[in-house]
Amino acid sequence: MVTSREGLETCNSCNMAKLALLLYDRTGQARYLDFYERVLVNHLVSTVGIHEHGFVYFTPMRPRHYRVYSSAQRSFWCCVGTGLENHARYGAMIFERRPGKETGQQADSLAVNLFIPASLNWSARGLRVSLAYAPGPGTTNLGHLDLEADKKSQQTLDLCMRHPWWLEDADYRVVQGQASMTVEPARSGSDGRSRFDRLHLTWTGRMRLEINHRVRVTAEPLPDGSDWISLLRGIKVMAARSDDADLTGLKADDSRAGHIASGPLRPLGDLPVLQGEPQDFLLSHPQDDGAIEVAVARPAPAVREADGKPRWTDSHLSLVPFTSIGASRYSVYLPWAQDWDKDRVHRALEDIDAQEQAHELQVCDQVDCGSQQSEIDHEYQGRYDRQELIEGTNTRRALAGGCFSYRLRDATGTAKMLEVAMRDQGSAAPYSLRAEGLELGQPVRNRENGMIQDRYPLAGRGLDALPERSVRVEVQAEAAGPGFDPRLNLQPIPLPD
Repeated sequence: MVTSREGLETCNSCNMAKLALLLYDRTGQARYLDFYERVLVNHLVSTVGIHEHGFVYFTPMRPRHYRVYSSAQRSFWCCVGTGLENHARYGAMIFERRPGKETGQQADSLAVNLFIPASLNWSARGLRVSLAYAPGPGTTNLGHLDLEADKKSQQTLDLCMRHPWWLEDADYRVVQGQASMTVEPARSGSDGRSRFDRLHLTWTGRMRLEINHRVRVTAEPLPDGSDWISLLRGIKVMAARSDDADLTGLKADDSRAGHIASGPLRPLGDLPVLQGEPQDFLLSHPQDDGAIEVAVARPAPAVREADGKPRWTDSHLSLVPFTSIGASRYSVYLPWAQDWDKDRVHRALEDIDAQEQAHELQVCDQVDCGSQQSEIDHEYQGRYDRQELIEGTNTRRALAGGCFSYRLRDATGTAKMLEVAMRDQGSAAPYSLRAEGLELGQPVRNRENGMIQDRYPLAGRGLDALPERSVRVEVQAEAAGPGFDPRLNLQPIPLPD
């Protein structure tokens, strides 16, 4: 996922956010509200382009890649539909009314769940609430909560301010109005429920409560132990802003793959590397722009030591909230190593570059069978077949007498071979292959890494002689002996040059 040009999908985050709210409403467990806050504040908010006037489908996590935005009259993907929906949901959980009978109070209390600038007209209480919140100097966030009552008589309110996992310390102070306040700090509990600082306020007319938050800066490695790490300032996921060159297809057209950022992939081998533990690479950043500074080691381009290892230079890198980056390349995940290990990490990144370069030069088009988006892009059709997930890999299986097909395209007109890959189960399931308008030669079979690969040479001019250089390729499962169900797991179908 970190090296893909595609990435996480807006629809998935939208639906998971709605599920998290339902689970939180039922259980009160902090993990559900934490998840909702994280996916809303970092992903969903960022999937509308203010200047680009469009919605995002994929958000690549590949370092120094970018996102594509829909065109108003040419793109209507599923993520445009959920895009129209989820940007109207920002206010869903910022404030919450808590009935007094549930909290043991005489009157209903008000909870502030999310620290997002917002206003509330609580008509039943004759109360207007306004919340402001923004980054402050260093690792502080500053805000204020204004309370104004319709009645000029004395008002009381129990205010519950959420104390989330990313908050190091919270301080509250009345700065305007005739008011008094008592504070009951949040307590650690073992029940997993969300924690709140409880404030009892008494005032007349209008008052302002100042909020001072000291937030954590958190480094999060990937759970598989690979050499990638991301950083958060408070709840905000941070990213390194890169250049804005070669943003091919930034405004999507109406093509099948228009939602994919198809511009050139930047190499990984020259990425800056974070070294050691967070306390080793986090630097002081006193500004109030919400950014953080980190120390990195950079490999000098094309410069090697006598032993062949790269020459490293020390440098600084500024990371900004990911949501502040629009039409630009960015890096959310950065390579991470211990001081003595950065040469190994660098070699691994160079190996990825070499493999990708060989693949890009060789493959004209490929289908990830059983993968929804790839199959949509390649106009999947099927009969008596099914999609299956086997050992974490999406596959498609044709039952006896069944078939499935895709439309493949060769933009260059240079494809010379069609390859079919299936799992090696000792003996290959019998199948036949048909490509409309193409003459296929006898396949050459190869077994490697638990896969069977059948490579069919293309006779004549290949796809260059076909309209739009495209061909529908159909896989037909042949009938076999009684009780034997042919299993055909077609994985990538590349057209190598």
